[in-house]
Amino acid sequence: MLTILLSCCAVLGAQRFLLPGIYSYVCIVPLVLAIYYFSDKSLRNTLVVFALFISVDNGSDVFVTTAGPVRYLIYLACIYIVFEHIRFSISRTIGVLFLSCIYALQTLLSEIPIDAITLSRDLLLFALICGVVCRSTRSRSFSFDIELLTYLLVVFSLTELANFLLFFSFIEHAYLSYDSVKSLVVLVPFYFIAKRKTLLAIGAVSLVTVVLIAYVTRMIILTYMGTILLFVVIHYGRSFFKMSFIVLLFVLPLLQFISDNQERLKSYKAVAFLSEVQSTKNPMDLFRRLDPVRFEETKLFFSRDWYTLLVGSGFGSGLHDKDDAFNFVSEQQTAFTPQELRSGYFYNLHDTWIDIGLRFGCGFIIWLYGYLVLQTGNLDPYRSMMAMCLLVLVSCASFTNGGLLLTALMFLVMRSPKYNHVKTSKLNDPNRLAYVS
Repeated sequence: MLTILLSCCAVLGAQRFLLPGIYSYVCIVPLVLAIYYFSDKSLRNTLVVFALFISVDNGSDVFVTTAGPVRYLIYLACIYIVFEHIRFSISRTIGVLFLSCIYALQTLLSEIPIDAITLSRDLLLFALICGVVCRSTRSRSFSFDIELLTYLLVVFSLTELANFLLFFSFIEHAYLSYDSVKSLVVLVPFYFIAKRKTLLAIGAVSLVTVVLIAYVTRMIILTYMGTILLFVVIHYGRSFFKMSFIVLLFVLPLLQFISDNQERLKSYKAVAFLSEVQSTKNPMDLFRRLDPVRFEETKLFFSRDWYTLLVGSGFGSGLHDKDDAFNFVSEQQTAFTPQELRSGYFYNLHDTWIDIGLRFGCGFIIWLYGYLVLQTGNLDPYRSMMAMCLLVLVSCASFTNGGLLLTALMFLVMRSPKYNHVKTSKLNDPNRLAYVS
């Protein structure tokens, strides 16, 4: 009965077209169930993550969002789970405290005005870093039902596919979803890839790819495809060239089809991106043409001195556009707020390595991505699968409080030693995840 009830929640949680006044409050059901099953940590933690996923923090005046009090109750539940029964490692805590002193000093020395909203998100991020990184080995155990969450994401993705085919209009809606944590759907194909279920993995990749195209966000698609490619290169390196040839047999006809139908397909950003890649030879020109806002952000970001690039500008900081590089952005566009455009100080940046790297430094970003890339190559396919998911979440969901909390919880799942004590002889077992559930 519980599975049926949660399946209904997954379907209703995506009904932004048929049930606009109801769908954004379906998240209350798994939140209440999490309280009811409080003593069952695995189920409780999974229900809280699911509640966070189907809550709606951004509708962009097109879709209805979840009321603030409901969302913040879910956020508080997530924070409680992160810090529940935590024991700190002394050495790691000292290291993080040393970093906090550097960040605090950079904040005091910064000449850029501190933005209150950005400051609160940076403090939340730093607290979550402490909750994840500073844990002692004794308190790393984190119970979680990954199979239940994957099943619910499959149901949700199928509903999104129906939305795309039956109700979605690019002209009227622009994006199928504006929610900040929508990229969690990539867990579905990564799960089946990790289990070596070839046919199910192909089906899952096809399903999620269509959904991501409807979501329109290029960055999600790029990191999703790049992460799958990274997994293939690491785990199937010897036969990579053979697989590349097979992939090209499918990709080249696809690019030719896009080239022949550019006018009809140009409304989809993901398809337009592939068309631009095919027709542009200079990488810098391609970057400038595809996304001039990100191009100028990157130029401003790397125009700072090397020390600030390494350790960051401090909490709540932003970029100062002294030369009016963003003069082509109008207030009617959604890239920046009108206040940012008038003042020349920009805080709502569009890439993780710029948004977080600006305040926490490139050193932190290099460590974070390097760690996740290494974990993608882990012999334990469970850790590898979670690292793949986190590469997408870090890149595409870390710009909101909900995205930061979801990313932190997924980090706890991946780092839990419960999933690391599997005999090597069982690593290639198709039922591998049964040993760790």
